[in-house]
Amino acid sequence: MTAMPTVSVVIGTYNSARWLGATIDSVRRQTFQDWELVIVDDGSTDDTRRVVGGHADDPRIRYVLQTRAGRSAARNRGIAMSSGPLVAFLDADDLWRPEKLARQVATLAADPAAGLCYTAARFIDAAGRELLTRKPLRAVSGWILPRLMRGNVIILASVLVRRTCLEAVGAFEATLHACEDWDLWLRLARRYPVAVVDEELTLYRVHGDNTARAKVLEGGLRVVDRLYLESDMPRLAHLSRAAAAPASTGTTPHPWPPRTARRRSGSQAGRSASARARWQAAPPPVRLPRCCSRAPRSERCGGWVWSGRPGDDAARPSASGCGRGAPRRRRRRMGPTPLA
Repeated sequence: MTAMPTVSVVIGTYNSARWLGATIDSVRRQTFQDWELVIVDDGSTDDTRRVVGGHADDPRIRYVLQTRAGRSAARNRGIAMSSGPLVAFLDADDLWRPEKLARQVATLAADPAAGLCYTAARFIDAAGRELLTRKPLRAVSGWILPRLMRGNVIILASVLVRRTCLEAVGAFEATLHACEDWDLWLRLARRYPVAVVDEELTLYRVHGDNTARAKVLEGGLRVVDRLYLESDMPRLAHLSRAAAAPASTGTTPHPWPPRTARRRSGSQAGRSASARARWQAAPPPVRLPRCCSRAPRSERCGGWVWSGRPGDDAARPSASGCGRGAPRRRRRRMGPTPLA
């Protein structure tokens, strides 16, 4: 191993010995080999130390045990102990495909302005079988803060971040016990463009020990509260504080489309009720506000236009080329035209 590796891989783990061996193997199988691996054991009581000891033949792997302090504190300690100019995060139950680091290092080298690079992720079950879920469905890149504010589309294990950018915005918030990764991505996306490798190079494991949904929602609301202490966040995120919490957590039901509901009848009544429940449990459709192209240049927002549900579509520059998006088209009035 060189005195300063290019990539520092940080794993914070707690009682995940049954997954950790395969996770370390996925790091060692990387085609890009200039890395170090720092494993911070957050007070585990299982066989974590023994599993890591099975990789003692590789001097690039370091292990440190600390008293229970939470996963954010464990990752922060790993960051402090590492030295590479690029930092990659990996949870003890997730996996990487062999080309993951190589593709991301090349992508960041080709885009010096980008603060972080992430990949698409394929979900797998406890046995390692691939599931149908991919995150995100459509990758977004560039200045993605408006999109990211509406929900976390970045899996922690997929991220490679520049150390200088990480030091500029700060590491993981240790007081957050859920959504601490989303909080960090938002702080980075506020200051730097984001690059993406739109390939499923990360495998996210779904099992019974994943963070509970209630805890995720609570953490998401705390993240929103923290960010909206900054007065310019509504302007940067294109989203008011009142709309930020339901948009980011997906907790607000929205009306069933009448036209779709009318098509369901007869033998499809039960299926229609089920579909309606799924629709109301999903995040509401979001559109960013558009304004007239005659706005002063200093007030233009870059032309982001959003359509579709969060997670199902991507923010994209407006086709009008006006720099802020075309004005909304008025709905055509229904009914007979009044006589002159």
